[in-house]
Amino acid sequence: MYELWKDPVGIFLIVYSVAALALIIERIVAWAQNRAKSRAAAARVLPLLAQPDRRELLALFSDPADSGVTMGHVTRTGDRTDEMTVNLSTEPDSGLTVPQAVTIPAGAASTHFVVTLSDEARRGGLNVAAIRADANPAGDVTVTLGAGAPWQAPLSEAMSYVLKHDITDSPETTLLLLDDALESVGSRYKKNLVLLAALAGTAPFLGLLGTVLGIINTFTAIMEKGFGGPTVISFGISRALWTTAYGLVIAVPAFIAYNLFNAAADKAVRELRTQANRIFVALGDL
Repeated sequence: MYELWKDPVGIFLIVYSVAALALIIERIVAWAQNRAKSRAAAARVLPLLAQPDRRELLALFSDPADSGVTMGHVTRTGDRTDEMTVNLSTEPDSGLTVPQAVTIPAGAASTHFVVTLSDEARRGGLNVAAIRADANPAGDVTVTLGAGAPWQAPLSEAMSYVLKHDITDSPETTLLLLDDALESVGSRYKKNLVLLAALAGTAPFLGLLGTVLGIINTFTAIMEKGFGGPTVISFGISRALWTTAYGLVIAVPAFIAYNLFNAAADKAVRELRTQANRIFVALGDL
C-alpha cells in the first residue's frame, strides 16, 4: 500500500484534501446562515407591504449606525380587545426622534414606528431607556429598538443599498442600483468558490506529477541496480500511480461541490431579486 505522507507530492495532496474539505464545510455553513437570515428578513417585511413606506423599510433593513434610522416596537400586555394609543417622548439630548403617538390596533399585541438617530446617537448606540411610553387607555407597554430584520442578511444589504441611493422616481435607476447590490451580495454566496475550483482543477495534475516522478525514479533505480524482475517494476509503477488516484479522489468531490455551490448561489440571487422586485413594486418604484 502506498504511504502518501512519505512522498513530497503526496504531502501536497494531503494539504489539498484538507483545504478542499475546509472550503466545502465553510461554504455549507455560510450558505445555510445567509439563507436563514434572508428568510427572516423577508418574513419581517411582509407585514409592512400592506402600506409600504420607504423610510420604514430603510429602518427595517439597514444598520442604524449607517442609515441613522431604526425600527421601534411598542408591545402591550394584557387585554387586546380595544385599540390603544401610546404617546411617545424622549429624554432631552438623547439624540432620538420618535413620533408623538402610535396606535396599537384592536386585537393586536404590538405596533412599530421609525426612530431617527442623531450623529451622536449613531456613535453612542441605541438607548431604549431614553424613550418614554404612556398608554391610553392605561396599560403596561414596553418599547424595544432595533428589532427589525437582520441587516447583515443578503436581502437587507441589497434593499438598504437601493433605498439609500435611489433618490429618483425612475424605474431604470432602481433596477440599475438593484443589479449593483445583487452583484455585491452574490459575491458573498460565491466566496472562496474560485479556490475550490482551483483545487479541483489542479489536483489531478499534481497527482499526475507524482506519477511521472515515480516512474522516473523506478527507471532510474533499474539503471543503477539492474533489472529486478517484473515484480520490482510493477511495485514501483503501482506506487507511482497511487498519486494520480489520490488526485482524482480530491478533484471529483471538489468539482461536484463547486458546481452545486455555484448553482445554489445563482438560485439564491434569483430569489433575492424576486423578493426585492416585489417590495419595489409595492412601493411603486417598478
